[in-house]
Amino acid sequence: MDVLVVESPAKAKTIGKYLGPGYTVLASYGHVRDLPPKDGSVRPDEDFAMDWEVDAQSQKRLDAIAKAVTKGGKLYLATDPDREGEAISWHVRDVLKAKKALDGVDVKRVTFNAITKQSVLDAVANPRELDQPLIDAYMARRALDYLVGFTLSPVLWRKLPGSRSAGRVQSVALRLICEREAEIEVFKTREYWTVDALFGTAKLWLWHVDAQLALQDRRREEACALFEKIEALADQTGILEPCVVPWMGDAMGAYAVTHRTLDASRILERLQASIGQLPCRSPRVVIALARATASDIMGDRPGAEAAYGEARVLSRAVPSPPLQARVLLRYGVYLRRRGERVAARKPFAEALALAESVGAEIISTRAAEELAAVGGRHRRRPKNPDALTGAEARVASLAYEGMSDREIAKRLNISVHTVETHLQHVYRKLGIKSRRDLMRRPPPWSP
Repeated sequence: MDVLVVESPAKAKTIGKYLGPGYTVLASYGHVRDLPPKDGSVRPDEDFAMDWEVDAQSQKRLDAIAKAVTKGGKLYLATDPDREGEAISWHVRDVLKAKKALDGVDVKRVTFNAITKQSVLDAVANPRELDQPLIDAYMARRALDYLVGFTLSPVLWRKLPGSRSAGRVQSVALRLICEREAEIEVFKTREYWTVDALFGTAKLWLWHVDAQLALQDRRREEACALFEKIEALADQTGILEPCVVPWMGDAMGAYAVTHRTLDASRILERLQASIGQLPCRSPRVVIALARATASDIMGDRPGAEAAYGEARVLSRAVPSPPLQARVLLRYGVYLRRRGERVAARKPFAEALALAESVGAEIISTRAAEELAAVGGRHRRRPKNPDALTGAEARVASLAYEGMSDREIAKRLNISVHTVETHLQHVYRKLGIKSRRDLMRRPPPWSP
């Protein structure tokens, strides 16, 4: 005869009527065993091994189930379909297995959510194995109950007479609340400020670099879109050009080559209006170059020649060799496009010499390429790779005199980074390691 085990005796009677005389339906009356209330029932050091204890009443019910199970029959564990029900089924099977009452018995798990004949019959017709993950979850919960409760409950009984026991959830939650409350009590009020900053200069520099790269790749529309973003941010932040961010000259050139004359004129007027607020002279040079570019595109050759001449004169008054080299390079490109290759050699050669004198490698490379394109001769560097270039010799000389990197940069109108690069080349070529070694060494560059 097959045996079916449920938790409630009331369910056992009802289900027995549904299944008929071929089944014996017995009740477990809930859990059949538990952890004994003594130290060592859960041993974390032994992979959380647990000792279980069956009480007297549960022992009688388990004996009745073991007696009802017959060899060759089936045992259906039909406890509640939740975690505790799965655990009860596991306990029943484990105890009966220890009694060797399941030899030759097929043990299955059945669940149903309604006590109706159809639900019960369907469940018995579709049994399954025990759900081990659900059993493991029960074991973990029970271990925590024991470890937390067995440790804390005696403390609770001493401090709060009449209390029952400490729970695994409430105890941890209470500790979190108490720790937070302790932090609040010792908190010291401190004044603080939130500062919102808009670093517009950094954005302008990055967008300007992206726009220059777009122009080099002939992505002119993309470059114009970037210049529009730059102009909007410059209006928002109030940054003046070109002493802070030299973008207006490139913007006018980009607008001119894309035939956006109104935009180019607007930038030109903006730059002219800001001249009085700028401490440097380079804006006038940029304006002259912009006029020259616009005149060249519109086919006004006399206007372009006059504007380029004005730009060259103005650039000589600005103590900035890179700016002078850039003006000469633009003028040489203008002459080359006009077909005056021979005339273009001189401005290209002068631009190359100026750029190399201060280590402006990007300008010097472009000038060398343009000079070679018009058949000019490139002044070769010294054959000795350890010989100092003119720019390196000037930087080394000023460093030998005791000037700082910033003072050298200001004197030569170059960046501090360029000064540091030249000094590194000087140290390598002279076989020294630092400025201190340089100042101890007789200067071979002096007369």
